[in-house]
Amino acid sequence: GQRDGALTIISPIDDTPAYKAGVKSGDIIIKIDDASSINMSLSDAIDIMRGKPGTPITITVVRKGVQEPIEINIVRDIIKIQSVYAKTINDDILYLRISSFMDMKVASELKKYIKQYEKTTKGIVLDLRNNPGGQLGQAIDTTNIFVDKGIIVSQKGKDDNENEEFEATSSTTLTDVPMVVLVNGGSASASEIVSGALQDLKRAVIIGETTFGKGSVQRIIPINDDGSEAIKLTIAKYYLPSGRTIQAKGIVPDITVFPGKVLTQEKSSFKLKESNMRKHLEGELEKVTDDSKKEDKKETKKEDKTIITKEMIMEDNQLKAEIDGKGIYQTAISNNGAAFAREMGIKTAILDENVDSSLEIAPRCQMMELCKPLEAEIDGEVVQFEFIFRNYLTGSLYEACQNGNDPYGLELSSDLNQWHKFETPIFTPTTKGVKDIPLNSAKVREVFPEIITTLEKLFKEFTQFAQDSGIVVVDTKFEAFVDSDGKWVLGDEILTPESSRFIAKKDFDNGDFISMDKQILRDFGKKDNWKEKAKELSSKEKLEVVVPDSIKNGILDGYKIILESLQR
Repeated sequence: GQRDGALTIISPIDDTPAYKAGVKSGDIIIKIDDASSINMSLSDAIDIMRGKPGTPITITVVRKGVQEPIEINIVRDIIKIQSVYAKTINDDILYLRISSFMDMKVASELKKYIKQYEKTTKGIVLDLRNNPGGQLGQAIDTTNIFVDKGIIVSQKGKDDNENEEFEATSSTTLTDVPMVVLVNGGSASASEIVSGALQDLKRAVIIGETTFGKGSVQRIIPINDDGSEAIKLTIAKYYLPSGRTIQAKGIVPDITVFPGKVLTQEKSSFKLKESNMRKHLEGELEKVTDDSKKEDKKETKKEDKTIITKEMIMEDNQLKAEIDGKGIYQTAISNNGAAFAREMGIKTAILDENVDSSLEIAPRCQMMELCKPLEAEIDGEVVQFEFIFRNYLTGSLYEACQNGNDPYGLELSSDLNQWHKFETPIFTPTTKGVKDIPLNSAKVREVFPEIITTLEKLFKEFTQFAQDSGIVVVDTKFEAFVDSDGKWVLGDEILTPESSRFIAKKDFDNGDFISMDKQILRDFGKKDNWKEKAKELSSKEKLEVVVPDSIKNGILDGYKIILESLQR
């Protein structure tokens, strides 16, 4: 395609000559063989690059992050595109790859794979990276496989005759299992419609990088009788369900993950020890040489093309993020909570929801402002504060009421049932001292009246929004800090599973009060008596535990549901 007048690779299609030669999304072509491509039209460039199968062609490109132009040698061939294929990950995750939407059978192929694996599929990864687009109809049909209602995409132009809406229908919807979509800068046009619609309709979490940004409707209009000359006009733009346009903006992922291998500690069977002993090193070198010869003789196993192995996952950072990504889901949920707070005018310590793309590793601290703890003297002791708001009477607070105690000075009636719903959230502040002595709520309100009133309003509005989205918020903890200007700000864990108890409303209504997050792990730890075992440890010792995959998957599924439900 052309971007700002330059011939730009939107994305190389899988298994094509350009793909195999190493052409990458975003490459800008400056020469084709010996001819400069500056100011060359797209059609002229295509005419030059086409040729007989087996003949060579060299293109020179400039690439972001590379100082010198790169020459890429390509051998022309007849291109056969496999638009759709499927693999499995860990037996229960279905990986669906769509390389383009040019094929009229994309949607039907997807349906075939989904039906083939439906009995074992607990989650779907839809990979649209480096997908340059194609048929609008296939994009709509693909989206409709995963959603049963709502506008998928609309087309709007200056002429009302060009306006059109495309809606989902329940009759063609095939699955409702949790899903994520992988995108990058090479995802364009039809693939942006699919990923954007699934994002707007809260059907999928989008992971990767911001997409290309091609969302215009173009028409070729002949300008002479024989049709030998024509002009291409943009007559309309595509708009997603939320009303936003794709053109020149692209789809911003819910979770930004940059490409590359997963960084791990290098393993080596040959380590230099006793390096001052020449004979020792020579002996070790002989062992390595002998071992490598033995390895060469080993029969290589035939690759199973229907399975994504652990080794393949470690080569793909974006895919690994989806498979293993409690941390990134936690970050995305927290960013969502921070956005909710900022809409209410509350400052947070989160500086930015995206991290500089030049960083290979993007730790959370890159996104946080350094702040001091919020402190005050209560009953003669300096206390660092966390503000806890509760919608329901549960746990230790309920037990305290039953025993006739009033630990926070709340004046609660002792005859209240567990899971009693408070019309206005009750406030219970941080305890103080080594023995966790509860603080009197009224005294803390006197010290921080503006903060508590603001956070109470945030909690009430968020919990109502969450309930409308299918999530019951039992309670939450807000951490407050003081920024460099001396003003209070919220920390990074804002309305997340780490600071709150979230329960799916359908479970809550059925009397199932297990929250979709750390409580699953806590209950498992109680069965294995972690707390008592930990007491027996000496300093610096760690409790070695094995958490089964069923527990890990349960927690990760809960995080996915929370993120998909609470995205704004």
